[in-house]
Amino acid sequence: DAIDKCAGTHQMVGLKWPNDLLVDGAKLSGILLEAESVSRGRTALVLGFGVNCVAHPEHGLYPTVDLAALGHRISADQLFNALALSLDHWLSVWRRAGGFKDVRKAWLARAVHLGRTIRVRNGDREMAGIFLDLDNRGHLVLGLENGQRETIFAGDVFLEGLQPEGSPDIPKF
Repeated sequence: DAIDKCAGTHQMVGLKWPNDLLVDGAKLSGILLEAESVSRGRTALVLGFGVNCVAHPEHGLYPTVDLAALGHRISADQLFNALALSLDHWLSVWRRAGGFKDVRKAWLARAVHLGRTIRVRNGDREMAGIFLDLDNRGHLVLGLENGQRETIFAGDVFLEGLQPEGSPDIPKF
């Protein structure tokens, strides 16, 4: 939302579960959330992100892009201010009774891999299937070849055609 506001675009950015922002398949941004239990049943959360505003890595595992290369001259300060407003908005939506339903719906509207074959890797475990949905906690629901559904709590997602070099192709179902 913040990038669209600053760039004057409408849904230019797509979301790749769990934490990347893509434009036409190229990574523009990554987001990292880390949570830890603290005293008296409370949880502390750290949110970190990076947006390629004026430069991007030329060589890496995946294609990357920056806002300037897309024709948008947006300063880090402008983007930060827009992000603060957007984050405030979505946190207020989240806090409402049943608010995650609205967050989930907005996230799915931008999901670049919904209904597509993906591969998910978590440690030594890897599986392929169709990205079907997000559950009521934001976990990925993967449809397997055998008709079963697998809920993925964490992992690296590889989109068809966007696997790192040297990775085997995703099996076609």
